[in-house]
Amino acid sequence: MPKANTARARLPRGTKPVIQAFFEALEVIPEGQRAEVAKAAHAGIRDALKAQREKARQEKAREKAAGARVSKGGRSKSAATVRGTGNTATRARKPGRRPASGTSRESVAMARDNELLEET
Repeated sequence: MPKANTARARLPRGTKPVIQAFFEALEVIPEGQRAEVAKAAHAGIRDALKAQREKARQEKAREKAAGARVSKGGRSKSAATVRGTGNTATRARKPGRRPASGTSRESVAMARDNELLEET
C-alpha cells in the first residue's frame, strides 16, 4: 500500500499562497518556455535566499564585533563597583523596609515631644 505524502501537509504557514502565485505567474509564459522559466525562477529564488542569509550572517558578525569593542572599553571600572561594594545610596530599597535614618513616625513624635519638654 503506498504511503501518503505528509510533507505537503507540514508546510509552513503562508506557503500555499506563494506556490499559487508562482504557478499563476507561470501561466502567462508560453507553454514551450515554461519549464525553462520555472527552473530559472527557482534557481533565482534559491540564490536570492542564499544572499539574504549571507547578508544576515555578515550583519550579525558586525554587531558581534562592535559589541566586543564596546565591552573592552567597559573594563575600566574599579573592582569595588564590579563586586557591588560601591555606593549603597544608589541601590534600590526593598519595599516595606524602614529608612535607616530613623525618621519613623515614632521617632518624629519623640523628637517633637523632646522639643516641647525643652521649651518648658
